[in-house]
Amino acid sequence: MEKLLCDRRSFLKAAALIGACAFTSTGIVGCSSSSSGKTYLYSGSWDEKGGTPGLYKHTYDASTGTIGDPELINKISVGFILIDYERGTLYVTEECDNPYDKDRELSAGAGGNIWVYSINPQDGSLQELQTSPSYGSNPSMVSFSPDKQFLLCSIHTAKPSPCHASKIDGKWEITPAIPSANCVVFPIKDDGTLDSPCDIMTFDRKEGRHISQLHTVTWAPSGAFFVIADKGTGDLYSMGLDVSGKLAALSTASLGDGYSCRYVRFSPDSKYCYVNFESANEVVTFSADENGNLTKIGSGIPVPEDIRNSMPKGCKFEQQDMKITNDGTIIYDVVRGSNDDTSKEADTYGEKIHSDGGFQGVSVLKINSSTGIPERVQWIDLSSQQGWWPRGIALTPAEDRVIVACLYGDKLIEIPINDDGTLDDMNMKAFDQDTAANLTFYDPSLKE
Repeated sequence: MEKLLCDRRSFLKAAALIGACAFTSTGIVGCSSSSSGKTYLYSGSWDEKGGTPGLYKHTYDASTGTIGDPELINKISVGFILIDYERGTLYVTEECDNPYDKDRELSAGAGGNIWVYSINPQDGSLQELQTSPSYGSNPSMVSFSPDKQFLLCSIHTAKPSPCHASKIDGKWEITPAIPSANCVVFPIKDDGTLDSPCDIMTFDRKEGRHISQLHTVTWAPSGAFFVIADKGTGDLYSMGLDVSGKLAALSTASLGDGYSCRYVRFSPDSKYCYVNFESANEVVTFSADENGNLTKIGSGIPVPEDIRNSMPKGCKFEQQDMKITNDGTIIYDVVRGSNDDTSKEADTYGEKIHSDGGFQGVSVLKINSSTGIPERVQWIDLSSQQGWWPRGIALTPAEDRVIVACLYGDKLIEIPINDDGTLDDMNMKAFDQDTAANLTFYDPSLKE
């Protein structure tokens, strides 16, 4: 295993230096390289705990691992960043709490926004092309259909819309007046801008359970189906999409209360589906068939139980972003938490109260090639770099480093990757970025 990982990483590092190449089963058929020879990093920030929202561009030196100073592009709260290399466009979700009324269409605020930019490959600069309403409050994630003809958006609804009281079975219940946990399908025009939605599927609260909060929408590499993670209900929805952009529900895997599904990743062959959670200390493996049926087969534990058990009662525990290597052998899982004072009184002044303590780190899990189940091989604490409240993680194009966005630490933390996939925590470097929440790389020499 270690030899294979070493060989793979050596190849990726070499490819990153000579530029992007096109490969077939017979070998290299052509190479291209950017005239600038530079790599860029786009990061997003929030206006949380006194922070400043923004979409930023950074230069990135792949040879030294140096992240350049942030250049503000747009002062918005960024939920997710997605790049289409073929069209040269970048898509950003702006998390806004405006309610969207499906019966009144856009008249109730239309929720958040999706910003579309064209990318200049010479210098990584962005030119705004469009601001589209997301048709739901707090758009979380966007994803392309396999043919790149549609953009799918999951709606989080972190703050419910206006409510009303209703009597159900003799009991009064508060119900959102405008259910807006939507999965929205946008046709993509030739220039990368978005047309009006061709389909919207609404996910409502289930009886006796939490309000739906759709978090991620992730396609299986096969392109046969995609999975929506509902953080509110603990459900995973397998969905299909026809050639006209119409959604079809395929199956549901229910994990229930206490799981809060967050991120979904697939093995390269689509055989396994990996899910992490905002509450449970598990990364669960599901087997997946061609029809989107998911069956739980096992799980790994990202944070050592002795560490978690040592934390005070009430200490927050939340898994955040996770990434899987291109060969499907390693998962990097971000975990955040705090044992600080989280009372209303402490939060009155918008201070970054989650300053130390609790869970602040990255878990490295190796995937068993026979069973598909991940096993933790390393836990990295980020506190030494002021990596408080880590939220986002990205792999460099060469997969030789990870970059972690730390929301309350105001840091982007770079960690080299060893040949066996573990992290070199003795050589971490921190770069300033106010309220860093998410990030993605752009290498102009690469073509999907």
